[in-house]
Amino acid sequence: MIRSRIDFSKEQEGRSPLSSALLYAGLLCCGLACIAWFFALGQLTSAKAKLAQEKYRQDDAQASAQAAERRLTEMRDAAQDVRWQLIQRAASQPWESALGAAEAAARPPSYLLLARFDAEKNTMQLEGVTPSPQQSLEVLAKLTTSQGISDARLISRDLPAPGGEVRFVMQANWGVSR
Repeated sequence: MIRSRIDFSKEQEGRSPLSSALLYAGLLCCGLACIAWFFALGQLTSAKAKLAQEKYRQDDAQASAQAAERRLTEMRDAAQDVRWQLIQRAASQPWESALGAAEAAARPPSYLLLARFDAEKNTMQLEGVTPSPQQSLEVLAKLTTSQGISDARLISRDLPAPGGEVRFVMQANWGVSR
C-alpha cells in the first residue's frame, strides 16, 4: 500500500485574481443581503405597528358607534315612554263628556267637522259648518252653557257666499284645569 502524505501547512499556490474577485463579490452580496434583510424586517415591524394602530382605531370607532347607538336607543325608549304617559293621561281625562257636549251644541243644520283635544292644556278646538252666521253664534251659546265646558270663544268664521255654508272655528276649556 502506498502511503500518501498530505501536508496542510504547505503554502498553496497563488490565487488567481478572478477567484479573489469572485470571493469578494460573494462577500459583498452576503453583506448587502444582510442589510436588505435588516431594512425589510424594520419595514415589516413598522407595517405591523401601523396595522395594529389602525385596528385599534377601528375598534375604538366601532365601540363609539355602538355606544352612540345605545344612547340613541335609550333616548328613543325615553321618548316612547313620554308619549305613552301623554296618551295615558289623555285617555284618563274626561274628554268624552266634552265631545258629547260639543256634539250636543252643534245639532243639525250645524255640523262639527273636526274636534282637537289637548290633554296638557285641557283645551279643545272645534271646526264646523252652519248654514248662516247666526247659527254659528247659537252653537257658541249652547257650548258656553254646556256642563264641563268653560271659556268658549269663536276663533274664526268665514262669511258664506249666497246660499253657502259658514265655516267656523271655536275654542274652549274642558274638564278640570291644571
